[in-house]
Amino acid sequence: MEKAGQLIRVDRPINKDTEMHPLVRWQFRGGLKESERKAFLFTNVVDSKGKRYDIPVIVGGLAHRVRIGPGMRISIQARQR
Repeated sequence: MEKAGQLIRVDRPINKDTEMHPLVRWQFRGGLKESERKAFLFTNVVDSKGKRYDIPVIVGGLAHRVRIGPGMRISIQARQR
């Protein structure tokens, strides 16, 4: 997704309780066409109490057929071998 320009990587601290989903939702509320929307990868996740999480979070990675399609083609080709 990153190579295809379909991913926005966010490395600064993002509060999972107050910032993560509203940021992604803006794409839908802001009127972007489906083809213009991107997935977000948050690599520095925190919560409202200051706890840090060491697992990155992707939001919107499966929300668009353009993103799902390439992965599905790879799976189908692998199964046919």
